[in-house]
Amino acid sequence: MISFAPIPTATTPTAPAGAGSVLAAANTTAAVATTMAVILPVYKAAHEIDDIVARLVAFAATVPHFTFLLVNDGSPDDTGARLLAAVARANHPRVQSTGYAVNRGKGAAIAHGFVHAAQQSGYLTFLDGDLPYALDDLHTIYNALATADVAIGCRRHENQIHGAPRRRHLIGRCFNIGVRLGFGFSHQDTQAGLKGFRREAAARIFGAMTTAGFSFDVEALFLAHRQSWRIVEVPVHLQPSHSFETRPARLAKIAVRMAWDVIRIRSNALRGRYERR
Repeated sequence: MISFAPIPTATTPTAPAGAGSVLAAANTTAAVATTMAVILPVYKAAHEIDDIVARLVAFAATVPHFTFLLVNDGSPDDTGARLLAAVARANHPRVQSTGYAVNRGKGAAIAHGFVHAAQQSGYLTFLDGDLPYALDDLHTIYNALATADVAIGCRRHENQIHGAPRRRHLIGRCFNIGVRLGFGFSHQDTQAGLKGFRREAAARIFGAMTTAGFSFDVEALFLAHRQSWRIVEVPVHLQPSHSFETRPARLAKIAVRMAWDVIRIRSNALRGRYERR
């Protein structure tokens, strides 16, 4: 279950106790409403953390209204220690880190980051921690949230997944088609790891979610539609250097889990579970 309640950790700053606390912060100053927090979940990324932090620090220098929070999702390697060291060396006030000891899934890491950023930012965005998208695409998300409640990245505008292995591309396309048919979505791309939310939309959507793994994107979109938030789809650009490498066995396991999650989301809706939450 995903909740806005923070996960206790010795390295994590004090955070609001739940979704209600996030909503209570909605009437803050106009200046806060124009800032955007970017949450970046990382898992077993020890070998690339230094580069990721360096790129974020360089970009942060050009965007004073953006903040960046990297969340270590319980990595079993030394990602957490190396992340803390890299952020300390960078010493940039708008590039920070947090984390917890036990892996909980990408969706849980993003919700965890949203909790800590909610009172300081009017817009909350998540970006895959390995920075697969051009950082300039964050401007596109930010501008879209001026008139929309939810902005989701789309890689289909220029066949942006052309570099993916054929098997992965096929599974992704089939899953996306299944999601569109199953939920009646018109979105071309439900799985891009770059999505933004206004603070109140984030609180209500993530406060009702039940999925913490790869399918949390689908549940978030389902809840956004169900709660009648204004959603826009914007083009995003994959970095040429992005790697799609995933072992076939793991790819198949992810596909099965995602398909099961879609069935479970629909079942939750039929049983009225979201209304109770």
